[in-house]
Amino acid sequence: MEFTLWSIECSKIKTLKSDIELLLQGVTIKLFETGSEKLDLIEYVDERIDLIFIEGSDAEQLKKLIYFFREFNQLLEFIPILLYTDFDTFKEVSTAENVGIIDLVSTQSSDVEICFRIKHGYDVVFKTKELRAENYSYRTELRDNYKQLEYQKRRSEELLLNILPEETSRELMIHGFAKPQFYKRVTVLFTDFKGFTNTCERMLPEDIVKELDFFFSKFDEISERHYAEKIKTIGDAYMCAGGIPMRNNSNPVDMVLIGLEMQEFMMQNNAERAQRGEEAWNLRVGIHTGKLIAGVIGRKKFAYDIWGDAVNTASRMESSGEPGMVNISGETYKYIRHLFECEYRGKVYAKNKGEIDMYFVKRIIPEYSIDETGIRPNEQFIWELAQL
Repeated sequence: MEFTLWSIECSKIKTLKSDIELLLQGVTIKLFETGSEKLDLIEYVDERIDLIFIEGSDAEQLKKLIYFFREFNQLLEFIPILLYTDFDTFKEVSTAENVGIIDLVSTQSSDVEICFRIKHGYDVVFKTKELRAENYSYRTELRDNYKQLEYQKRRSEELLLNILPEETSRELMIHGFAKPQFYKRVTVLFTDFKGFTNTCERMLPEDIVKELDFFFSKFDEISERHYAEKIKTIGDAYMCAGGIPMRNNSNPVDMVLIGLEMQEFMMQNNAERAQRGEEAWNLRVGIHTGKLIAGVIGRKKFAYDIWGDAVNTASRMESSGEPGMVNISGETYKYIRHLFECEYRGKVYAKNKGEIDMYFVKRIIPEYSIDETGIRPNEQFIWELAQL
């Protein structure tokens, strides 16, 4: 181990160098000697210094000298100083302490005492370095722990946002719970695949999961683009809703657009599957608008869900529909009829609901669409939507 000692105006240290090394046992003294002139000091300020040993008896001159080199280089500010002096008054000693001198070595001291005073200075330096290292290690560990906590917090928030609507997630994070909300007008959309049970019998389980993931990921993308909230999937059924948790008046139109895009995607996908000689997946879509309650259930595994007659009716719209079509209730039709071409099906019986007015949505009215199929709205459509 090397210990760097800067001796200013003191030739005594040079004669004691080997004795100090013997006392410190295994520590090599690297000694710099210089006069008190400013130019001489500047030459050494870039060196790593552990201890400064100054000889002097003029308190004011000493004070100016120490202030100078500490202002010149901030790295020297915390280096211990030993003063080799003949000070013998309280005032002189007080002046020395005020400028940061940790110990006084009398010019009348023996060589042994001088060496032990320097050893004391070395012990101070060594202990200070240990404390700084411990402090740095502690601060580093604290910073790393803080970063880890921040990362875990961010990950938890991201996971919560993936499971729950953003507004509900924020409420949970702030208050620890989320109150159920009542909504007067929400539009619910259900889908499922016709003949899914028979399809499962002809496919490997991992292939079924892969296919459903492919379709549902696309449905997620379409739903998100039209401001719908995905609620859940159950087997081959997909459920989303518009107008929750953020209330809006456009949700019946938004959900019909989603249904049309879903069926367009399935038609294109089935055409590609036919070219590969693969079996088609036929989708039913049902939509209904009505009142419901939305909220979070569960204590450990949160789930955002919706309840009410509107949910049950939307499910019946899907089961009463036909593959490739978007089947809507008469209630939804009231809100979207000025923007879409629809085919009235009459009153259709729905399980546990009786007869309900139902419509197949064919397309967007031509004057409001930018494509021949009537799936994508034009600027006029968007302007009409903004008026709702």
